Amino acid sequence: MPLWRVSRSHPLYVDLPLIAAGGALVPLAAWLLVLRTSRRPWLAAVIAAGALGLGV
Repeated sequence: MPLWRVSRSHPLYVDLPLIAAGGALVPLAAWLLVLRTSRRPWLAAVIAAGALGLGV
């Protein structure tokens, strides 16, 4: 059996942890980046909320 058939048989098991990690890490990374560059926590929170909203 070719490998591509094995990997396509259960793609949900691979995708769900990646989606969860991306949903958690992208807003965190955006918050840290804005907080580091602007030193304004309220702006970092707004950008993180926007990143979370776009991710959903």
